[in-house]
Amino acid sequence: EHGDGYPFDGKDGLLAHAFPPGQGIQGDAHFDDDEFWTLGTGLVVKTRHGNANGAECHFPFIFEGRSYSQCTTEGRKDGLPWCATTSNYDRDKKYGFCPSELLYTNGGNSDGAPCVFPFVFDGTSYDSCTTEGRSDGYRWCATTSSFDQDKKYGFCPNRDTAVIGGNSQGDPCVFPFTFLGQSYSACTSQGRQDGKLWCATTSNYDTDKKWGFCPDRGQLIFPTRKYWTYSSFWKSGIQGAFSVADTWPGLPDTIDAVFQDVLTKRVFFFAGRQFWVFSGKSVLGPRGIEKLGIGKEAGRLSGALQRGRGKVLLFSGESYWRLDVKVQRVDKGYPRATDDVFTGVPLDARNVFLYQGKYHFCRGSFYWRMTPRYQVDRVGYVKYDILQCPQH
Repeated sequence: EHGDGYPFDGKDGLLAHAFPPGQGIQGDAHFDDDEFWTLGTGLVVKTRHGNANGAECHFPFIFEGRSYSQCTTEGRKDGLPWCATTSNYDRDKKYGFCPSELLYTNGGNSDGAPCVFPFVFDGTSYDSCTTEGRSDGYRWCATTSSFDQDKKYGFCPNRDTAVIGGNSQGDPCVFPFTFLGQSYSACTSQGRQDGKLWCATTSNYDTDKKWGFCPDRGQLIFPTRKYWTYSSFWKSGIQGAFSVADTWPGLPDTIDAVFQDVLTKRVFFFAGRQFWVFSGKSVLGPRGIEKLGIGKEAGRLSGALQRGRGKVLLFSGESYWRLDVKVQRVDKGYPRATDDVFTGVPLDARNVFLYQGKYHFCRGSFYWRMTPRYQVDRVGYVKYDILQCPQH
């Protein structure tokens, strides 16, 4: 709700609305703050070096007669990504280098030194940036050949650490940073009432007041023993398939439902009447779902839907429960009948999940897609429409 009587519905779905010309609110255009908006130039990417004095990339740009809408390594033998800072490199010859771990790192304890590949961490050799050892998914590297020996590291600069909005758009998060005297090594929602994740873009927010929102970290989709990841920041949208057993070892062969907590990035797995909670590589469980306040009337859970930050709907047959993730307890007044709200979807769905801001109820090879206004607007194939498998 933003004061005009026409509330937005969170990320995706309703994006914006406008009023006809007139007095007061008339003539206004309102944009949903949960969406990612730009001023028509695409993602903001600030360059280093080159000959453009740190100007931002201009997307799209022309290079050797071809149009590019993202940084490229074309025309270079060293693998460094670059971009033009005007619409036409062929004409203007203005360019800069895009964020790359081959040039520098952010935060950490190495004063911006570039990554060293390969490097050793926990006895394993890495030839590229990794998320191992971190629970927040941010990529990092050692800045010497052995982290185990030297403990020197930095965060790899790329678009998943570049902030959106705030007063530092396009700058990377700097970890750790200080906020109200406390040190943070990952994005946080502290200091905000809307639960949005943010970070400082210098080492001390209290001193510099430089910040931005952390970008979409991607969504996990689990229709089988494998999983896929989705993010609007990837050109392909869907990435995968990845093995559940390889990423989260020790789980049963059959998983009934999964969801990832938006705020903490913990992943909850359900199988039968048991559940597990993974935070990075650490696991708590198995525990019985009765610990969550779900009674014996529920057999296996068939899926989970995020409802804003901190609330998740858990489905089982004709009923659903609303879980408070923070206290790990079902809210009072549940279960409720699925058909009372989600009318038109199969009540024997074998998988329920959120994808691109819409609810998906799956049975067999098919899915029923429901809008945030609870209207079924499409029935299609999971394999081809969602997972984007080739049709042959």
